[in-house]
Amino acid sequence: MRHASHVARSARVLIIANAATLVALAVASALNYSSVVVAHATVYIVPSYTLELSGSNPNGTLTANGSVTIRASIKVENPSPRTVHLHLVAYQGWIEDLPGEAGIVAVRSPPDVPYSDTTGTRLFYPAFTDSREVDGDPIPPLGNGTVVLSYVMTASGDPRAFDVVRNITDYAVGIGGSPAEIPWNHWVRVQIDIEGVPEATSPTAAAHVRTLRRIERQDGVYLG
Repeated sequence: MRHASHVARSARVLIIANAATLVALAVASALNYSSVVVAHATVYIVPSYTLELSGSNPNGTLTANGSVTIRASIKVENPSPRTVHLHLVAYQGWIEDLPGEAGIVAVRSPPDVPYSDTTGTRLFYPAFTDSREVDGDPIPPLGNGTVVLSYVMTASGDPRAFDVVRNITDYAVGIGGSPAEIPWNHWVRVQIDIEGVPEATSPTAAAHVRTLRRIERQDGVYLG
């Protein structure tokens, strides 16, 4: 009887130990998942843009061998308890087509995109389209990180878009303005990976599993 009682006590201790281990694992898993949820809910981006015209005439218009550069500074704020990494940045930039709005130029290629706001309907020309993977430094919990990307347009690289932008800057100067005053519409989409979350490789994985690792943020008006 004494032996049977000892075996029973040992079995109970083992069951309790196993149960405690399972509870600990469940708690750790829940905390891990919660931190991923917090990252999805709180990580955000703060983009800013600068325009640079190189190879300009004295009046500010572009020369045939000049260039147009947009520098996008993408700041990622990470209030979460997880480390995150920038993965991909997709950018599009449209310049307001002032001569198109004035009826001087009827057709653009690609065509202008109309955009209506409180001032009326405006026309924007799709000057820049770019998507690239980013290999930046890890952004720690409660920290932030910034990546600066340059998008350059020249006559040799993109003659069609360069000719349109040059025509628009010429028109701005012709009506007494400055190329620096021409409105642009910027839009950016950023993908951010959460460190320590494996990427789903199965094509049959549930949608929430496939998107668990990656945070996606957008900023600006997408004109299509």
